[in-house]
Amino acid sequence: MSILVFTFYSLFVEPEILSLQLSKTYNIPLGSFISWSAIVTYTLLIHNFISNSTKSLLSKIITISSRVNLIIALMWLPVTFGLSGNLAFNFQNKPLAYKIWIGYTLLLIIIPILILLLNSIGKKLK
Repeated sequence: MSILVFTFYSLFVEPEILSLQLSKTYNIPLGSFISWSAIVTYTLLIHNFISNSTKSLLSKIITISSRVNLIIALMWLPVTFGLSGNLAFNFQNKPLAYKIWIGYTLLLIIIPILILLLNSIGKKLK
């Protein structure tokens, strides 16, 4: 949870933290790792929040979806590097790669919300 608080702090209070260079030779900003850790933390928080108490089909679907989403979140930084070709997330002259990246990132934000909704529906069905 403290990672999410730090992420929001660095986004809204001190955004210059995001542009700190970890390596001047390879142009690796700290913001890349802050973003990645926030996405993984958000996904892990939702994963830990869902209840796995029942053995219903819906519960199994929720659990599997949550695990897959966690794996996708862990792969976000390598996928982003593969799409942009750098860790500064510069998509210059790569409009298709940028659109794929936006979709990938949006899925990582939307899927946990859907998992929570399914989980609440499952609790009401008990």
